[in-house]
Amino acid sequence: MEAQNLQFCLYYKGEVECPYKPNSPGYDNDAGFAWMSEAICCKADDMDVERFLDFICAHMGKWAPYDYVDRFCRYLLANTRIPLEQRIAYAEKNFVGNHPIHKKLKGQ
Repeated sequence: MEAQNLQFCLYYKGEVECPYKPNSPGYDNDAGFAWMSEAICCKADDMDVERFLDFICAHMGKWAPYDYVDRFCRYLLANTRIPLEQRIAYAEKNFVGNHPIHKKLKGQ
């Protein structure tokens, strides 16, 4: 299962422990948060891109209910392992038309 979902991961590479440590210099909170979401997602059933992103968004929403939309949008912008066309399609389906993510993705 893990191998199939791993193709979509930007941060998680199959490690047992998160390499993004909060006490390390240059710690990236978004990377650490996304690593955990991807690690959990990779232990689920094999999924397509849309289901993978739904799972990541749901996990982020569970642990950061007040700022997960912004965090997820940053993740969607950063995750170049998922083709741009698929990220745009996901944003068009899941975010209102005037959400800034549309313009940012199309400007990449």
